[in-house]
Amino acid sequence: KYDIPSHIFITSDFIKNENNQFLNKNELRELSQIKNVSLGSHGKSHRKLVELDDDTVELEARESKKYIENITSKKINSISYPHGAFDNRVMKIFQKEDYIYGATSIFGSIDEKVDRLKLPRVDIWSNDTNDTIIQKINGSWNFINYINKLKKFKL
Repeated sequence: KYDIPSHIFITSDFIKNENNQFLNKNELRELSQIKNVSLGSHGKSHRKLVELDDDTVELEARESKKYIENITSKKINSISYPHGAFDNRVMKIFQKEDYIYGATSIFGSIDEKVDRLKLPRVDIWSNDTNDTIIQKINGSWNFINYINKLKKFKL
């Protein structure tokens, strides 16, 4: 209705296993055709990638991507790391599998210096007011980036 772009991350096994709590193949295909909707992977199985060996992480990256692309005929080049769990090893494997973007659970805003496979985010919660949402969208909450950086310094 408001023509707002959205990016939705899909866990492929949830669709493949026909879990009624999630989309089915037809719904995923329909969703992929909606204007301003783009899709990414949320892994194959939704397991914590940092706890898996390299071969299994590669399988998670490759199979999820291939499954979603086959259903939607759209290129998948982004991952939202399941459980927010990632490290440099996981990022390198996803990069090798032609992923360009990686969404994290790290609070922060995006600028030209941010690693594309380590994108921060600003959450919008159900109890946020309209004013708070507008503030977050306009960057008024970006000050938290500086607080988080200060916390990393040992004074």
